[in-house]
Amino acid sequence: MKKLLILFLIILFIPFLLYSQEHKITPGVVINSENYKGYLPELKRLFTPGYYATMVKGLENEWITIPIVKNSTILARPALAQWTKKMQGKCKILPGNKLVGWVAGSPFTHPKTGAELAWDIRRTWQGTGDTCTMAGPLILMDKHGNEERSVLFKMGRRPWMGRVEIPPIPEEPENNGVIQYKLYFLVLAPFDVRGFCQLRISYEDVKKDDDCYGWIPALRRIRRLTGKDLTDPILGSDTCLDDFECWQQKISSKLTFKLDNSEFLVPATYSEKPPEPYLKGNCYQVKWEKRPLYILNVYPNDPDYIYSKRVIYVDKEGQTFALFGAHEYDQKGRLWRSLSQIIPSVYPDKHHFGNNIGAGTWWGSTYFDHISGHSSVYDMFPIFDDPECTPGLFSIKGLLKEAR
Repeated sequence: MKKLLILFLIILFIPFLLYSQEHKITPGVVINSENYKGYLPELKRLFTPGYYATMVKGLENEWITIPIVKNSTILARPALAQWTKKMQGKCKILPGNKLVGWVAGSPFTHPKTGAELAWDIRRTWQGTGDTCTMAGPLILMDKHGNEERSVLFKMGRRPWMGRVEIPPIPEEPENNGVIQYKLYFLVLAPFDVRGFCQLRISYEDVKKDDDCYGWIPALRRIRRLTGKDLTDPILGSDTCLDDFECWQQKISSKLTFKLDNSEFLVPATYSEKPPEPYLKGNCYQVKWEKRPLYILNVYPNDPDYIYSKRVIYVDKEGQTFALFGAHEYDQKGRLWRSLSQIIPSVYPDKHHFGNNIGAGTWWGSTYFDHISGHSSVYDMFPIFDDPECTPGLFSIKGLLKEAR
């Protein structure tokens, strides 16, 4: 009788065991519209909330499949790795989140606190080079994934400190640690908003607010923008200046941090540009891999700020501190927006180093509003260490010349 009971239990659990084996996410598995429901528990566990909300809908609508591949290796480019090695043991964070002792590279190879990881993110710029220019369409989509409007714009960033390859190294002459970086974005089309541009100047002093200026073509006037303008939606989209590259908010003395880590399913690093069409609805057709990530919780501690919390997902290997996404919570604690970096690829070209060195040369990003279901997709082609990204461009005069 006992043997029959054991045999019965084995027969009873065989389907469950087979089901568990078939629905485990491992390299070689391809998740599609027909089998995705069996993978939902694992997808919910391994995806960030932003990836889960957009990719599962993409599977339901047959926009995409999710092929699982082996982990790739992302290494810091040699110059960045050399400066990072020089910095080890020389940097520390004082009360009020002030970083001291840093010259270039990543200040903390293995961050032990949230504040250390925050400064690694800000100083490393995802290993993307000393300057970066990005251009492409920002596509606004309704909750069904239909295009409402497309805005072509260009943005650029140039650090005034901490450069490792583009002279002058490591800092602009006579800067003396004052300006951390400058960033601009410029609208190229359509005609009704062409020429609109903004310039942001971020200062090293954690107590000094960033400066932001805008040129409004309809008024033919330059306007100095307040701190709140850094969180206003850009051209009706689901993003703002503080959300660029996952997190552009200034590291001020108000911020507090919490550090955690876990394994996630994220877009694989490519060695060449994926075949087109890669954008369907608000999803990208790419390969995926499981990677260990840092989870950085950022608390603004400011009831007047747009968010009560950010959660940033950061690569834990290779010391590029590549960002795979971020989530923003409103002042009521609700998940409001997410940014999912979709394709951090590393295919070699004349502006890059190839061989999986660096964090990427071509990205796609999805900004998603979890409350309305609206999304904004940025399909861009970055040029890192862009020789045309000169200091003179980072002024209203320089941007107006570029716009014309």
